[in-house]
Amino acid sequence: MIMVFDSTLHPGHKSLRMPYRDYASAGLYFVTICTYDRRPSLAKIEDGKVHLTSVGEITRECWLQIPAHHPKANLHAFVVMPNHVHGLLELTTPGVPSRPDIVQREFGPHSVPSSSLAAVVRSFKSSVTRLSRMRLGAIGEFWERNYFERVVRDGKEFEEVTRYILENPLKWKLEQENPEALKTQQPR
Repeated sequence: MIMVFDSTLHPGHKSLRMPYRDYASAGLYFVTICTYDRRPSLAKIEDGKVHLTSVGEITRECWLQIPAHHPKANLHAFVVMPNHVHGLLELTTPGVPSRPDIVQREFGPHSVPSSSLAAVVRSFKSSVTRLSRMRLGAIGEFWERNYFERVVRDGKEFEEVTRYILENPLKWKLEQENPEALKTQQPR
């Protein structure tokens, strides 16, 4: 099934997804989800080590719970950074849910299949937002409207993405989105 983006449901919104890709099909996806306005609200990084904030702890907890809510999703490497999350997510072959209490549903030609990458990301973002508001009394927007994804095509790419995710905290001090890095960079 090819998912069709309906611009009448989301006027002025441009989809980042590949129009020919079925994002409910089995595959490996490198996903990046950014905080609203790239605010560094999830963690601090000191000496290449991630120190999660309360919202970052909830983010980590919700990421690890993805397979419990989406039985066709397997998690691989992931990291919670100050203003984004990187994760390597695998969607397995569609079939009978491994948990009988989870009902698979499809609403119509423009709806998001419950086992698709979009459904997994939407559920994750929603859970973090809901729990942060409930537990911490947080208000306002948490996430950017969309997310970035790349299909991982082979073992070499899998290794490269895994390495990138695991080494991401070590590279944070050089990152352009790191407010601390901007203070220390010299003009050229």
